[in-house]
Amino acid sequence: LESGICVTVDGQIDSPGNALLHGDLCHKILRDCPSEYITLEITPEGKLVTTAGKSEFNLPVQATSEYPIPEFSHDGESISFNSSELKTAIDRTVFCTDESSSRFALGGIMVDAGSDGLANCIGTDGRRLSSTSVVTQGSLGGTVLIPAKAARALSSLIQGDDDSAMLWAN
Repeated sequence: LESGICVTVDGQIDSPGNALLHGDLCHKILRDCPSEYITLEITPEGKLVTTAGKSEFNLPVQATSEYPIPEFSHDGESISFNSSELKTAIDRTVFCTDESSSRFALGGIMVDAGSDGLANCIGTDGRRLSSTSVVTQGSLGGTVLIPAKAARALSSLIQGDDDSAMLWAN
């Protein structure tokens, strides 16, 4: 089972390149950053220097050749959420999941999105059950299981109320 999150950020790129960073560490630094402008620069020593306002961080960089670049296909059916409503739905259901269970379905949030404009989000660990509905645009034509770890990461990334989030099922 593979899961991934693709985030698009607008910015000015002086010279293209790629770097492999620890996601949680970068998220914690950038989340609390007071500046609206951030500079990322890779040094010859293999460190990423992140500058934001008066703050500067030196982060270790791993070789990108050791990890394949994930492909995020937008070919399948998709649904669109208001990001704050999606965050609320995740927070209301993810606590009931059981990541350590050998039963696959208990380790994530089931999203059942039909053509009625609602997505039913359900989480259970076999003893507890939590369910909530979210208004959506689009239809998946079935159910999707979002792994609990990916759902928690997505919930922590959602910041604004006016943003939208999309879920694809390939």
